[in-house]
Amino acid sequence: MSWWVWAIIIVVALIILGGIFSGEESVPSNKKAKAKGQAGNKSAKDIANEVTTIAHFRSLERKVERADEKRQQSQAYDARSLKVEEKADDRYRALQDALDIASNKILRWQFIPSADLETPLDIAKSAYKVFPATEYEEKVHEFGNDKDKWYGLRGDEEPDDKDEEIKFIIKFRTIVENTELSNDEISKKINALVSRNTDDASNFFDTESNIKPAEQWREICA
Repeated sequence: MSWWVWAIIIVVALIILGGIFSGEESVPSNKKAKAKGQAGNKSAKDIANEVTTIAHFRSLERKVERADEKRQQSQAYDARSLKVEEKADDRYRALQDALDIASNKILRWQFIPSADLETPLDIAKSAYKVFPATEYEEKVHEFGNDKDKWYGLRGDEEPDDKDEEIKFIIKFRTIVENTELSNDEISKKINALVSRNTDDASNFFDTESNIKPAEQWREICA
């Protein structure tokens, strides 16, 4: 067999082998692209499961708004734009469903104790504070293990504002827990505090009594 026949056979063999290898390489590439596409289409439940903080919830709200705007902007003039519209609509519905699910999740906890003049200053200062759900168990233990003082907040719920009564208690406890003040100085400051805040103080003191507020407090504590 002449040399040119062998050359033709070798060239044909190389072409066949090259086609086989290129086909094998394209299969994993196509599978990889398909898997990536599927991974990008998260279900509403999967999206909602990723919402664990109020920041995540606000971010999801913004995504729903943007998806809704994009959905409304798309117009079905031809087959291509119809696909775009359907894709935008699917995206919006998935995000909206995820937001509906996430709206029922408690993302924050607010500490609202029943406070009075005997409430320690650190507890009074923490009243009405809001903590992430991830810190709930830790803070419950830190503030006395009474879960009745804690109120769960879902994504669209706003915390209660600190009332004037707790503000007065904080001012009062700041005075009486100040170890650098003498008893006389504490009494003067208590009496002055009550005189400046008669409305709030009337919840704890008899502001019309001849007995000064500091003396009333000491009688209660005796």
